[in-house]
Amino acid sequence: MRHLVPCKVGWNELNQMGNGTVLPNNAEGFNLEITRNEDGEVLMVNGIEIMFPGMHDSEWLAIHGIRGLITEPETTEEETEMEEYYVTKVEESIAPDRGEF
Repeated sequence: MRHLVPCKVGWNELNQMGNGTVLPNNAEGFNLEITRNEDGEVLMVNGIEIMFPGMHDSEWLAIHGIRGLITEPETTEEETEMEEYYVTKVEESIAPDRGEF
């Protein structure tokens, strides 16, 4: 479950979305785009066909199976270095101060 949208989107809601609808998801800076093929028959997410709509549908969660992997865009070396820097800073800032005990 790599890509999660902030609310439940059942098959009926997904199927009624307009071509090019963009949904935010849990991967920061990366969205999911809902599109259809040329004849409008096949629903896709980021160009990957939805093969098993409604694999699981509960009161709070809907899971749809897709034909392939949704990959995130490649990050540059500079972006990777910046991310590592900020992760390190956050980890340092939340480390407990053991010296006071």
